[in-house]
Amino acid sequence: MIITKKKAAKDILDALKGSKSVFLFGCDTCAEQCSTGGKKELDEMKALLEENGVKVTGSSLPEVTCYRQYIVKEFKEHKGIASADALLVLACGAGVRTVADVAPEATPVIPA
Repeated sequence: MIITKKKAAKDILDALKGSKSVFLFGCDTCAEQCSTGGKKELDEMKALLEENGVKVTGSSLPEVTCYRQYIVKEFKEHKGIASADALLVLACGAGVRTVADVAPEATPVIPA
């Protein structure tokens, strides 16, 4: 298991400056166990972003975010990903990297 730590809300909002819409990725394994990227944290992040004027186009909670095939499947199933200005990942560095590898090159992928 990898241990994850939440970034400060201010740091996340600063990283998203200029993005009007965001799609959220969590992780239902390590990050969920660390209370940094499970369903509860995705809901909290959605509320924070919307309170600060950022539209959340959707969210995904794959079993393991660092597993490429799960992320490829999520990109095919969630139409909100394509309409987002940025992708915010509540997972470990490997999960962030996996999302970035699958995301279109011009889409920023931000670790939370």
